[in-house]
Amino acid sequence: MIRSASRQGGLRERISAPATCSYTSLSAPGSIAGSSRLQPLSLCLILRPSTSMVQNVILVFFRRRLSQRPAVEELERRNILKQRNDQIEQEERREIKQRLTRKLNQRPTVDELRERKILIRFSDYVEVAKAQDYDRRADKPWTRLSAADKAAIRKELNEYKSNEMEVHASSKHLTRYHRP
Repeated sequence: MIRSASRQGGLRERISAPATCSYTSLSAPGSIAGSSRLQPLSLCLILRPSTSMVQNVILVFFRRRLSQRPAVEELERRNILKQRNDQIEQEERREIKQRLTRKLNQRPTVDELRERKILIRFSDYVEVAKAQDYDRRADKPWTRLSAADKAAIRKELNEYKSNEMEVHASSKHLTRYHRP
């Protein structure tokens, strides 16, 4: 791997991976010593990857990921990356703090609001009384309806929708009728 300085001050790397393993001989476990088979390159990488090859694969992967990143100009245009220094940011924060402090200082007091009759509806005191405990569960009469009662309700609702309810002529086809 060769590294060289680029114009922008960063390092630019060129990969020079020697083809060290196109075929390699591997002894099968339990075979006679000296007998070997030839394995292709992909199997060689899986079985015995060299550190330089692993580094090259990782480098290519990250180089591809970095090439997919948006450029600095694109990030600035989308307001993700801001071209500011610390002094400008501190000045903006100071201005915001001064503006908020000024607003808080100019806020009217409670007495002034009462004089202008803005706080007239509010009281300084709250009355608290003991509440009676009772069963708050609601009665559910619809659970006691028979099938015939439900059908009669649906029929009455459909009749109301078709005869009495006012619907614009262009919206009549959107009226939902319940099954009889």
